[in-house]
Amino acid sequence: MDFLDRSFTQLKTRKWLFQVLEFFFLAVVFGLSYTQDPIYSSAGNQHTKFLHGLANAGRGFLSQDWFASTTDPLPVFSFLVQITYSIHVEYLFYFYYFLLFGAYAWSIVGIVSSFYDVRKNLLRYLLFLILLIAIHTVHIKFFDVDTGKFLHQGVAKQSILMDVFQPACFGAFILMSVYLFLIERRFLAILALGLASNLHPAYIPSMGALVSIYIFLDLRDGRSAKKLLSMGVFALILVMPVVIHMGLSLIQPSIAVLQDSALDIIVNERIPHHADASIWATKPDFPLQLALVIGAAIALKRSKLRAIVAGSLAFAVCLTLLQIVSNSSFLALVAPWRISVFLVPLSSCVLLVKLESALFEIVDVSSATKYRFFLRSCVAILTLLVIYNSVAQVLVFLERDNAIPLLNYINQTKESGSIYLVPPDTKKLQKFRLYTGAPIFVNRKTHPYRDAEVIEWDKRLGLAEAFYNVNRTGDRDRCDVLNRIVEEYGVSHVVVQKDRQAPCAELKSIYSDRKYLLYEVVQ
Repeated sequence: MDFLDRSFTQLKTRKWLFQVLEFFFLAVVFGLSYTQDPIYSSAGNQHTKFLHGLANAGRGFLSQDWFASTTDPLPVFSFLVQITYSIHVEYLFYFYYFLLFGAYAWSIVGIVSSFYDVRKNLLRYLLFLILLIAIHTVHIKFFDVDTGKFLHQGVAKQSILMDVFQPACFGAFILMSVYLFLIERRFLAILALGLASNLHPAYIPSMGALVSIYIFLDLRDGRSAKKLLSMGVFALILVMPVVIHMGLSLIQPSIAVLQDSALDIIVNERIPHHADASIWATKPDFPLQLALVIGAAIALKRSKLRAIVAGSLAFAVCLTLLQIVSNSSFLALVAPWRISVFLVPLSSCVLLVKLESALFEIVDVSSATKYRFFLRSCVAILTLLVIYNSVAQVLVFLERDNAIPLLNYINQTKESGSIYLVPPDTKKLQKFRLYTGAPIFVNRKTHPYRDAEVIEWDKRLGLAEAFYNVNRTGDRDRCDVLNRIVEEYGVSHVVVQKDRQAPCAELKSIYSDRKYLLYEVVQ
């Protein structure tokens, strides 16, 4: 242990080497601790966010999927996916996520070090790292609140870190931006915000808020107007391409009357859990998360970090109240409360550092014997956390749900021109497209954003629900719906769950397992 402590102290004197080694150390430790799902195999946003990129790269026949022809809201991220898949190194997706884990943890350590020297000695450092990992991976539930979620996730079920690599994970660059600004690297701070916003345009409001706060703080400190103007212009240059893309491709209505209908479908039918304040603000974790942020702002002494936390909170609260008062569907889709995805983990870590500081005031570690004891304890706890979560990671990768046999069969037998009708609300089949590389008719999870495309998606979803909802549709009417889907959209195969639907005359059974049946449409 003495060797570790001495090495840590010596490395700190070599600043750049220490920073690089620290980044990769945190990437590995935090990455192993925060469990990921296998690519293409989990139920979640990955199957929406990856589809355009994989279709462009030629995975299976995804280019024939209707959704692949819709307007891509994430062109930069899709290009990253396309390039990665094209060079046949899909494991890079895990590597990308490990780098983002490193950026996330490294930035948080740097931010809290601005007011408390976490790196003073190895004991302080490891204790904070244990606390940081704990609030992300240790799930203690009370009154429907999960400590492994509400302490680092934002409101409205939004977060930087997810079960899989996806655009939201680039929110780590927002935390990096805060850290870079605190150490006087202003243009790098704005560049980090630009990267986050281009890879996930939902972060544009966060970028606007933080750039405004940065400029205000520098104006207060007496920086020249020329330098402040250059910061603002640089930010605009970075964000302008994605703003233009969204304005021309997504926001500008195809037909004026369609925009309101499309926004209503997305906000009130597809993502009310993200977009409706009357839903997410009534969850039990919301007041706790709000208290965390307010508590952190109070706990921080007068400083730039306090201004960043308080200013970002004020920005989010004002726009949220504006959305509630105006009932604007567009503002609900923009979701200004997404700022909470970096405010909550940052605030939690501020309070954790305050807790650690209080602990060291109470517990005397000045003697070498006590110091070594606590250092050994921290090393042991950290090792156990990493091992436990790594084992959990392996188990997740070994897990196979009851949809896998069906998907393996389709992956081996799919042909060009085939389109599969699948139950649109079955969570285990959300991975159908990416896992098999085969096009489907529609599902609820994956939706477009351009107004005319949203209307078409909603129409398709209604037809699929009419076919699969036996209680709402009689067998004869259901088969009429299937005939319409086949004739209008060229569906060639139908997946049903066993004991749910009787087959129509047009269907020929070609596969069966304990959970699913696969039929081919007989013309």
